[in-house]
Amino acid sequence: MEKPRSEPCRPVTPSAPDGGASISPAELLSRLDGAHSELLAICDRLEGIADSLPNTLNVRNCREAAGELVPVVMRAHRVEEEEVFLRIAGEARTAALQKTLDHLRTEHCEDECFAEELADALKQAGEGKVQPETLGYMLRGFFEAMRRHINFERERFLTLAGG
Repeated sequence: MEKPRSEPCRPVTPSAPDGGASISPAELLSRLDGAHSELLAICDRLEGIADSLPNTLNVRNCREAAGELVPVVMRAHRVEEEEVFLRIAGEARTAALQKTLDHLRTEHCEDECFAEELADALKQAGEGKVQPETLGYMLRGFFEAMRRHINFERERFLTLAGG
């Protein structure tokens, strides 16, 4: 089931020349919250699929979730890395913070790879090519890790923003 990533993880280059510095802290947190909300919504959808296993697999729901998963993850990571991380790194230049941001970027790469594998598994599940136990394990592994990651980011970035 494993396939090569369509795009390898690479260093982030800011989409704006100022690296997001012109965005207000409130707007930055709002964008981060929007990205997190979108990720949490897909996690809820994936959890619903996992809860339906092994008896009631909804093939259409699997296909739709498979089509949404990678784009949602990629959009959220772009917001985080191209706006939030660059802004925070520019304002608070400490070794500990840089280490945290580097760790989160690494997690993003891992999450993107996992999202691609899970999307493939969701597509194949509708064709009976993936065991329900395997799919359930993958789904739970993904959405539980994603929720932990989001909780960490929210706690860390709200603290940095004084929230």
